[in-house]
Amino acid sequence: MDQAAVAKEDQHAWSALVALLRVDQGAQSVGPPRPSLSAASRCARAALSSRACILLPIVLNPRDHDLRQLGEDDERVQSLQAAYAAISRGDIDAALVALPLHPDVELLEPPQFVAGGHYRGADEAERYFRRSRAAWEELELVPETFLDAGERVVVLLRARGRPTAGGDVVEATFADVVTIAEGRLLRIEAYVDRNAALRSVATGA
Repeated sequence: MDQAAVAKEDQHAWSALVALLRVDQGAQSVGPPRPSLSAASRCARAALSSRACILLPIVLNPRDHDLRQLGEDDERVQSLQAAYAAISRGDIDAALVALPLHPDVELLEPPQFVAGGHYRGADEAERYFRRSRAAWEELELVPETFLDAGERVVVLLRARGRPTAGGDVVEATFADVVTIAEGRLLRIEAYVDRNAALRSVATGA
């Protein structure tokens, strides 16, 4: 299969996969993905065949970063771990206690995510977290690694969940680039491609 055919197949695959995950009729449409998402294509086909959907881990390129891994004694790591655990339990209130929202918080969530988009301010951010979590009957967010990027923390995550709308288990890996200021969440930019997250930090994006 040539590259153009693969790209077309993957576009349909991503659309099918996201359609399974989205529960809000007003959610924005999904833009065309990059032409190398064969894993997404396999994942969507599996989900549509009533099998567990797994997006395989992306191999990180060491040339894309030289970041130090943070330990569990880091306060930012502790706050993030508690927040992810609370979101997994469906307890958004506890997540916001573990990591309060800065008044000027900004969230950039990719279109592949449920309710993905750009959110500004504590009210919008809280509504997004509640809306996004409500899309999952079961959800487990597992932070695998925390990387020190100066003012930011790169969190490499694995997610496993069952959509509220029905269907089988969905698994995926992704990354959050997080800024915490004075103990409060100031910014999150999520990436479905972990390498892209690392490149964004390396280039200062």
